[in-house]
Amino acid sequence: MRVIAIIAAFLLLAGCGGSNQTADTKLPSAPTTSTAAPTLTAPPVAQRYPTVEALKDAALAAGLSCPSWVQDNVVQAAAESGTCSDDTVLSTYATDADLQFALENLQGMNEMMKEKNVPVGPQLIGANWIINAPGADGLASKLGGTVER
Repeated sequence: MRVIAIIAAFLLLAGCGGSNQTADTKLPSAPTTSTAAPTLTAPPVAQRYPTVEALKDAALAAGLSCPSWVQDNVVQAAAESGTCSDDTVLSTYATDADLQFALENLQGMNEMMKEKNVPVGPQLIGANWIINAPGADGLASKLGGTVER
């Protein structure tokens, strides 16, 4: 739900930036030296993954290091979860409510760790998944999602 709310807010803001100039009152544009049209690239939209194995495969293709994969399904509220190492956990969720529950738990754990001056690594949150790993923020450009710390 949080990701949907962020996207909705972005779309609302993007739609508000209209121009007050009419065709008759437009100012001449500055001359350009390039005739090529600019290419706009947006970050990828985070897709849903049917299994944690599919998420892991996409994360590996995006550059995640996963030296020893173990699907253990121990993350609370997750449909499936697994680890690549002591500090890398991947999880998928069956419902938005399950994902929201996991995010609230993760936020609480992060706050406790910060209070104890323990560094908190980035988490990459997608449509129905979370990657909690060092360097997870570097995967966002390929997988989409939102980086949280």
